[in-house]
Amino acid sequence: TFTVAFADDSTNNKVLYNNNALTSFGGKYSFVAEDGAELMILPNNDSTKAVNSTADLKTALTDTKVDTVILGSGEYEIGATINHDVTIIGNEDTVLKTDAAGLHVSGAANLVVKNVTFTTDDKDANNTRGIVTAPGYTGTITIENCTFDGVVSGIYLNACAGGTIKDCTFKNCTAGIGIDYLTGTLEVNNCNFSGNAEDIGVTSTTGHSSKDDVKLINTTATIKEY
Repeated sequence: TFTVAFADDSTNNKVLYNNNALTSFGGKYSFVAEDGAELMILPNNDSTKAVNSTADLKTALTDTKVDTVILGSGEYEIGATINHDVTIIGNEDTVLKTDAAGLHVSGAANLVVKNVTFTTDDKDANNTRGIVTAPGYTGTITIENCTFDGVVSGIYLNACAGGTIKDCTFKNCTAGIGIDYLTGTLEVNNCNFSGNAEDIGVTSTTGHSSKDDVKLINTTATIKEY
């Protein structure tokens, strides 16, 4: 272990993310961290919110002033529509219990999600999704170090301008990734697919194959074209 001292005399609130714990503070502050701990110190202001409950998470995601959401350890029930740029950061013990909507992204919002497990209590439901984009969506997605376990669609892209899915696990899903339409390249990098009825499914339109826009990097997955 080691001690870190944060010697800031300002009264502005900040939030410390120390592995699985969230602590708000202002002014001078010191804390003990484990070797190898993941540490972040961020402003706890109108644009950055540290949340530890489902209600606070839903409030943060619908607040257009918030562009960064830090999630503490625990389970959150989530079904939220996002229409502005936002980054969601969890940790190895952050679980989002999803319903039909999951994280539903629309408009031109760019979405970043890191270190989150998506699952559901209703394994028999036929429409549970982790992340889904709306038809006509023109933003990009960056999904890193996330697990999608037992949902019907881990990530479902009705439309998307591309992006990156990196270091993610898709297991026991009906479809790990579903794609209707891409207008840019989607990189799937260093991801693991296991136990899915379908790893990646793509729908092609006349004169355009979305399969051509999916780039697998250090990833073994079957792409089924419709």
